[in-house]
Amino acid sequence: MACEIAASVFEKVKGEKKNPNSLNAEKVRKLLQESGVEQGVVDRVFKTFSTTDDSHHAAPKYDPNRDRLKQYLGYINELLQVFKKH
Repeated sequence: MACEIAASVFEKVKGEKKNPNSLNAEKVRKLLQESGVEQGVVDRVFKTFSTTDDSHHAAPKYDPNRDRLKQYLGYINELLQVFKKH
């Protein structure tokens, strides 16, 4: 979602399309900065690219880190609000 929304923000601000499938954390950071997004929002969205937990290495009784997932969802919703403002 971060890539999709970042590409949409960039397109609204700069008028240039970016393929969200080709974006990574650094490219999203750059797009958001070029779009004039507040640095705190940029930093929080960048954090969502870090691994939320080790689910692919987890034992059969895997339990996701719900608090971190909720936190990251909040960051994505914050970015969505930026998109809506533009």
